[in-house]
Amino acid sequence: KPQFYLIHKNQKAAVVPMEKSATCKIYVVDENGTPVSNAVVSLNPDISVPGAGRTLFGNSIQLSFRSYLKKLSTSHHWPDLEDDLSGNEFESKTDESGLAVIKNLPAGGKESITVVHDSYFPIASDEIRVDLRKGKVTESIAILKKR
Repeated sequence: KPQFYLIHKNQKAAVVPMEKSATCKIYVVDENGTPVSNAVVSLNPDISVPGAGRTLFGNSIQLSFRSYLKKLSTSHHWPDLEDDLSGNEFESKTDESGLAVIKNLPAGGKESITVVHDSYFPIASDEIRVDLRKGKVTESIAILKKR
């Protein structure tokens, strides 16, 4: 269960050490090497929770915590899951140079990339995998085929 602590004026602020995150740069081009703009590039990093299996990074943890808070308080509106998880924070659109940058990724493993554009066949998640390392930038190229 979450625990709540009242912080008094004479107490020091808590410092929570964070792990460095990873950044992924994906260059999207067509078969001729021409940059493809407005392609949607996404990753779905997941975590393994001992005794609970695998989950999309943070989604089920956030849902469980919010459900607990809703039970505690009827005076405050806790948004539904769709309110703040409807978009993928691990997603980016390519710019004119075909570059998509996704920051603040959980590091520590190989993750699959999906690339989608209306004029091209999509790249499924297992076709490109990137190794996300703490504090590092990983780069990869995705080559799309015209529909």
